[in-house]
Amino acid sequence: MLKITGGEWRGRQLDSPRDQRIRPTGVKAREALFNIIGPNLDGIHWLELYAGSGVMALEALSRGAASATLVEQSPQSFELIQQNIAKLQPSAPVLPIRGAADKPATFENLQKKAHKGIDATWCPNIIFMDPPYGKGLVMRSLDILAHWPILQGRPVQVIAEHEPRAKLELKQSPWKVQGMRRYGQTVITFFTATWGGPSR
Repeated sequence: MLKITGGEWRGRQLDSPRDQRIRPTGVKAREALFNIIGPNLDGIHWLELYAGSGVMALEALSRGAASATLVEQSPQSFELIQQNIAKLQPSAPVLPIRGAADKPATFENLQKKAHKGIDATWCPNIIFMDPPYGKGLVMRSLDILAHWPILQGRPVQVIAEHEPRAKLELKQSPWKVQGMRRYGQTVITFFTATWGGPSR
């Protein structure tokens, strides 16, 4: 069973994926990540890509995030996300979206749904992704985010969980590495955007 590590729902249990290929962010890495970005997420609109169990978005809501939007393609994982949301019954807006986080059309769809279901001025402040390892999906999603009109010129932080040997080619990208942390075979990288031009 998964457990929320902090905030309003600290200690509450969530359902875990049955598929052993799905690896939710570990407790140590999760606690460390939220210690870095801050224990209080008041006013933050959280967007999670490749959401899996949804534990990171629900952890963010537990710590005060204003809303959470979760993108997941797998029907089994999407059902699991809905089950975990139902367990906690958050009062803040939660928007699960079935779609592929490596396809631009998904972001057009989620923006429309978020503006309708959360707030007409919705824009994510923190974007977390934990895609399947070894498929280059971090860079694919970063490229899509770099061209997503809603983010242009806005302060946004992207946090990616990936394998240690993942290649991050950022020379022609607005994304700049702000920091990296390693926890065993998991690396968490923090990105910020330099909208004036590609990162150096």
